Amino acid sequence: MAAIAFGDLVDLVLPRRCVGCDAPSAVLCPACRPRTPAFAVPGHGIALHAGAGYDAAVRRAVIAYKERGRRDLAAALALLLAAALRALAPPPDAVLIGPPSAAAVAAARGGDHVLRLARRAGRRTGLVVAPAVLRPTRAVLDSAGLGVAEREHNLRGSLAAGPPRGRPAVLVDDVVTTGATLREAGRALRARGWTVVGAAVVAATPRRVLAEPLAGPR
Repeated sequence: MAAIAFGDLVDLVLPRRCVGCDAPSAVLCPACRPRTPAFAVPGHGIALHAGAGYDAAVRRAVIAYKERGRRDLAAALALLLAAALRALAPPPDAVLIGPPSAAAVAAARGGDHVLRLARRAGRRTGLVVAPAVLRPTRAVLDSAGLGVAEREHNLRGSLAAGPPRGRPAVLVDDVVTTGATLREAGRALRARGWTVVGAAVVAATPRRVLAEPLAGPR
């Protein structure tokens, strides 16, 4: 079902070449569209679902959207996030919470790229986005090139959360690799009294999992 919906969206042909194979086509041609439904990502200690695997065309689409100003890909990527949310099946009153985006990074990307996807996915699933709940408490290193343990150490204690709003939280992000960002976001929310019921991402690298859970029992 997710693959069909994804195809329906990108068939709205735009004057672009396919981000996956560079063929004259829509933003993502039929050959490059994800063909598998949203799936659970085991090993993170939390109910986590992804709309696609982070490889091939999806990886190029995410990078082009984040780093190269390809906002025309937002709707297609949000469909994958919406598929992950449907697979997660959170309570209908759950709110979507994404990681904070540094002001300089958001400015360079033309806004908070995860928030944009979350709002689109929320409209498709009937879930509300709670913006600006998480905030950084200190600077962190760029995670590129860091291993699993290094990412954990780099991010641990780097986020704080606003007060709970009487509704459960679903963490959302574009890509999960080691899970360090989701782990820290979940820790910060639980420390403030939030109930975190799961997480949904556009894409995941299922090969990379944490040795420790993202969230403990409440």
